[in-house]
Amino acid sequence: MTSNNEKLNHIHWNVETKVKEGCYEKLNLVIDKMEEYVKNNEPDTLGYSFYFNSDKDKLFIHEYYTNNKAALKHMDGFNQFAEDFFGALDIIKVDMFGPCNETMKSIFDNFNTTYWSNR
Repeated sequence: MTSNNEKLNHIHWNVETKVKEGCYEKLNLVIDKMEEYVKNNEPDTLGYSFYFNSDKDKLFIHEYYTNNKAALKHMDGFNQFAEDFFGALDIIKVDMFGPCNETMKSIFDNFNTTYWSNR
């Protein structure tokens, strides 16, 4: 069981995106590959979920990691999918939660990100 002190180190984010015209199927294939990669290579990923709206023109992503180190490991692994992923969507906004370090902020500062801290 995770202690409250450990939870204070958790990093998670929500990403709202717009799916580019005609890219829904392509994006689904990329997501399948990403989910498989995360399942097999990222034991410190606590949550990794994708939700499409009914029109399939928006995608909401929720990711949850034990700490900055785990989140950065994910970002390193994500690089192999980045071209196909960003080719199929545009990021509208990101909400980042937890004690995000400067390295993580340097990655997300380009994506209309709001940082939320624990109380």
